[in-house]
Amino acid sequence: RLKVSSADGTLVRVPDTPANRAAFGSVGTGDDSSPFPQVRALPLNDASTRGLLGMPHGPAGTDKAAAEQKLLDTAMEQYPHLFTTDRIWLLDRNFPGAARIARLIARTHVLIRLKSDIRLTMVPGILADGSYIAEISGDGATVTVRVIEYYVHVEGQDVPEMFCLVTDLMDIARYPAVELAALYKWRWDGSETAL
Repeated sequence: RLKVSSADGTLVRVPDTPANRAAFGSVGTGDDSSPFPQVRALPLNDASTRGLLGMPHGPAGTDKAAAEQKLLDTAMEQYPHLFTTDRIWLLDRNFPGAARIARLIARTHVLIRLKSDIRLTMVPGILADGSYIAEISGDGATVTVRVIEYYVHVEGQDVPEMFCLVTDLMDIARYPAVELAALYKWRWDGSETAL
């Protein structure tokens, strides 16, 4: 029912010129002595076709999460036609933050994997599909989200990995937890393999 898109950051080497090194810097060394300057890019992909919809970019930055969050904010400014109510964005753990999530869901729909250290305040009660309602607070904002938790078993690993997804899609009949969990896999297909 919704167009499915994903975003995931990447680094792209650029020619080692003084201008590129000054504009973009590099990561991996504290003194900027890496062999090539790097551009941090945020490809915005259509998950079903792997088509590139847009790609804000900027300096490599020393903090991956902060640099990619800034690029997502830039993407919302530069590509407003992509952040609409007929689309859902699949985002990985580097993009949360209550204020950013609030800005996103004011314009579009999201399905975001959270880091394990993000605190959720659960509203009592488990929904019929096993998901639950919770609040995320921070940066002067509080956002109500639906939470979907599940385990993924990866071949060769003894311990399954728990995934915690949040979404603004509250209708469990139209958007059951099991379907949203399966949809999140498209982020890997749409972003990771498209790179």
